[in-house]
Amino acid sequence: MGQTVESNTRTIQAKDYALFILANFFTLLNLLCGIYGILLTFDKNINGAFQFLLLGAFFDLFDGKLAKMSHIKSQFGEYADSFADLMTFALLPGFMVLALKSSLWLGNIQIIANFTFGQLFAGVYAVGGWYRLVRFSASPSGAKFEGLPSAAAAMFIGAFTVVVVEFPELPLNVLLTIAIVVAGLLMSSTIVYPSPKRMFQSDNILITVAGLVRFFYVIYPILLSAVMVVFISLLSTGAG
Repeated sequence: MGQTVESNTRTIQAKDYALFILANFFTLLNLLCGIYGILLTFDKNINGAFQFLLLGAFFDLFDGKLAKMSHIKSQFGEYADSFADLMTFALLPGFMVLALKSSLWLGNIQIIANFTFGQLFAGVYAVGGWYRLVRFSASPSGAKFEGLPSAAAAMFIGAFTVVVVEFPELPLNVLLTIAIVVAGLLMSSTIVYPSPKRMFQSDNILITVAGLVRFFYVIYPILLSAVMVVFISLLSTGAG
């Protein structure tokens, strides 16, 4: 029997504390993935940055599940998770886009001194991700999400950026630019999207397949995986 302490709702066991600590450790790993991914964008290593983004998404998935299994509610854990998600799902894709500023439609055109359209587009996405995370923290959703989930948007933009890097000869810059702005607007919208918590639904099959493809990309990054992530993300976005 593990040591226990009394709670207002149930008896908290030692294993609950262990799960709580592990959940916060996964949150830390998510944060580190965002930081290291951003650092890689400075060297224009988009593939490496996308791998860290996907790893961060896996850690984010498990830290939430572990936190619920622990039955311990903590404001520290909630704030830590939100800040980690901000780094990985809002800022990292923005930095990936900025690394391709010269490849974006109108990306290098200056609006004012030292501020370009490329920076504006990346900012629209990052602010949309920030707003989505703030709104979710203030009122967590259940079986439905209000606004495009930031993790889904990040993986879509990240994968699209990889595709643009691999096919510089194709006119994908206009599509990527539009996708960045639209993703930022969808995250801050009130459009309802299905949650992965809904099991045995058609959209959940898409989420499962996407998860397998993304995991494969982390282990063995090939272009086909990135293209599949873009395609599946488009189908998931249409499910809203």
